Amino acid sequence: MSAKVLKTNPITVEIELVIAKPDDLKEIDYYKDMGEGLPKEKVMKRRLGVPYWLINSKGEVEAHPYIIHKETDVKQLAMYLKNEQLLIAKSRFQTN
Repeated sequence: MSAKVLKTNPITVEIELVIAKPDDLKEIDYYKDMGEGLPKEKVMKRRLGVPYWLINSKGEVEAHPYIIHKETDVKQLAMYLKNEQLLIAKSRFQTN
């Protein structure tokens, strides 16, 4: 049995991009017990699988997306964040 290949015309998609904030690239890993009577502390980790785009030195958005993975250089990401060069897709819950 062979797989059926569907042929379609290219589809154009528009994505609204926003400058990423550090919290956009993090998620809760677990809650650390801080001792009796103290609230648990969130331990954060990098959100894997997040697509992002970069603004190059000419101020242009690069045409291809990148994906955060376990080998992504966190120092490089931090630099892009600091320089406001890292864009992510706007969440449908964001108001501005």
